[in-house]
Amino acid sequence: MNAEKYDQLFQEAGSKDCWLTFLARGNQCLKEKRLEDAIEAYYLAYQRRNFDNKEGENIDKASEDLKWRLDMLGCVRSGNKFFDKRDLTQAKEYYQQADEMSAGESDADIWGIIYDVRCKIRKIDEIQHRRMEVFLSYAHKDMKHKVNGEIIDYARELARFFKALSHTKKIKYWDDKEIRAGEKWNEVIHEALSRAKVIVMMVSNEYMASEYIWNYELGEIRTALDEGATILWLLISHCDYEEIAMSEWQAILPLDQYLVQYTERLQRDKLYTKLIEQVKKIFQESMLTEE
Repeated sequence: MNAEKYDQLFQEAGSKDCWLTFLARGNQCLKEKRLEDAIEAYYLAYQRRNFDNKEGENIDKASEDLKWRLDMLGCVRSGNKFFDKRDLTQAKEYYQQADEMSAGESDADIWGIIYDVRCKIRKIDEIQHRRMEVFLSYAHKDMKHKVNGEIIDYARELARFFKALSHTKKIKYWDDKEIRAGEKWNEVIHEALSRAKVIVMMVSNEYMASEYIWNYELGEIRTALDEGATILWLLISHCDYEEIAMSEWQAILPLDQYLVQYTERLQRDKLYTKLIEQVKKIFQESMLTEE
């Protein structure tokens, strides 16, 4: 129902105190794209309608339309809140709900809002679809572990599996070995994390104690998470991982098991294979893998 029809209903109602007063105010706010003010006015109109005794087909239809506007604009508002927080996955879900609810609507003011919503959906898609790599986050001090008299570099072991994956599934893999002499670490890692669809974190006391990881990399990882990246992690050794709320993310091993307990190479290879399968599933679900 367009604004002109509401104006006609308002004239027919003939009361400055009727719920259509708030309805007209909401329409004006919507025209000016003042979303919060529009929702407030529509909400007051929706409450007020219970006290007005005006009846008739036109009024009933307007009441139904008002409820629809409240629901649709509520989705837009929720989408905006998540968008501002950089939780793009949640934002997109609410924006898509609003877009679907507006199907068939002819009101130009509504379409002004929906146009903005669709622009944000496209922006979210651009951000999320540029994420086509795997990023390995680890502490350099974890590169050498002595197991059964043998020096083990867990990151390099896992890297070999990802390199094989890049050949078979065309999923790119990145770790800081890719940084060339003379390049600025922060800039290169920022760019790498902006392309990461999956971030694999190898966590230990050394990882938690790293100034660079704590002060810089974790912030970038959280930004990537908000923009649609997925985090997979495993514990190399016992540590206070709760400090960075890692239990909210997907662990490859049960939290009472550690990579250092896998003393045989075959055991670790099976674990790495399990992780690779998880990565492939994530890419397949996001339709970013070329079959």
